[in-house]
This record gives sequence, C-alpha cells and structure tokens, in this order.
Amino acid sequence: MYGVPEPAASTSPALNSPSLKFLAGARSRPRTVDVAFWVWALAAVLLILLGLIAVTTPAAGLREQLTGYAALDTAVLAVRISGGLAVLAGFGIGFTLSAVREGSSRARGVATAISVAYSTIQVVLVFVGLNTVFAMTVPLLLLVASVLVFRPEGHVWFVR
Repeated sequence: MYGVPEPAASTSPALNSPSLKFLAGARSRPRTVDVAFWVWALAAVLLILLGLIAVTTPAAGLREQLTGYAALDTAVLAVRISGGLAVLAGFGIGFTLSAVREGSSRARGVATAISVAYSTIQVVLVFVGLNTVFAMTVPLLLLVASVLVFRPEGHVWFVR
C-alpha cells in the first residue's frame, strides 16, 4: 500500500500464532472502533461509579440539595431511579464491549441503543432540573462512541 511492500509471512510457527498476527500484516481493527471501545469503557465505568453514588447517597443529604422542590420525596426518588438506571446502563454497555470490539453488529446496535436511551433520559432530567449540565459529560461520551462505530471506517469492521 502506498508503495511500501507488504511484510512477508514468516515460516516460523512462533510468529504465525494468532496473538502475533498483527505483526504479519493481518487485517486490524479500524482506529475509530478502538477509540469508540475505550470511550465506551470510560463511560461505562463512570456510569457505574456515579450511579452507585446517586443510589447510596443518604436521603437527608439529597433533601438538603433539592430544597427548591415542592415534592421533595419524589425528587429524591427520581435521583435514586436515575442512579439505578446509570448502573444498569453502565453494566449493559460493559457487557457488550468485547463483542463490539470483535465486530458484532448486534452488540454495536445494543450498545448504541443503551447510549441513546440513557442520554435521552439525562437530557430530560436536565430540563426538569433534577440534574446539572455537568452531568451531561457521560451522555456526551456515550454519543461520541455511538457515532464513531457508525463512521464509514468503522462500519466496514461490522459488515465483514
């Protein structure tokens, strides 16, 4: 490619092992898929961590922060449900990551669906006032990863 000769296949059995195929010029994953994998991995860890914080924060502390709401107990419940959904979304994305990295079109669709659904919920919570704009960083990461796996370079990895 581009005037550079392709590396010759080795006759040594040690260099022909599956774990070293990348050295012999085997077809590698597109960079966009690798970047999407790591962005989704970071987002999954953050979702689980922040979700557990939201679920386990004492109710008294939440009531102090949410003093402007008439239905205070409902607001506390909404924060807890949002935290639980974050944990579920984090684990859902985490479980699909290895299949996405290997080229599973179905896993890519599942991870994207979870990302879009969670991001939509967070946008609604920001508009209602139960969440801050800062909390939109994780949904932004989810959407970036979702776009990356559907870019033309990454799309060929899933259609093979």
